[in-house]
Amino acid sequence: MIGTIRWNFAVAGVAALLTLALSWPNNRWWTALLDAFQAFVVLFVAVFAVRWLLGTVFGLKEKPLAKGTVIDFTTPEDSGADEFRPLAPPDVTAEVLRAWSREDEGSKK
Repeated sequence: MIGTIRWNFAVAGVAALLTLALSWPNNRWWTALLDAFQAFVVLFVAVFAVRWLLGTVFGLKEKPLAKGTVIDFTTPEDSGADEFRPLAPPDVTAEVLRAWSREDEGSKK
């Protein structure tokens, strides 16, 4: 089968709206809605049949996706070898406070 089901809904929806618009002035509202629903169902099935014929009988195939158009969102399994170790940055704040305290002690003398 070629294409997606969106084609079925799009073509059938346009046909239903067109049928409703053209049927509304000449018929009662219930008859107009029924005609639009029937048009939707018939065109939905017809487009489905055409897509099946094009894909199966006539051998038309969808083009393969180009590189970079599909994203794989799966996460690789943990092997256990690379365990998480948080970074150990130097304690800069403590060193600065020690230096300041040494300066304060020197100025008190």
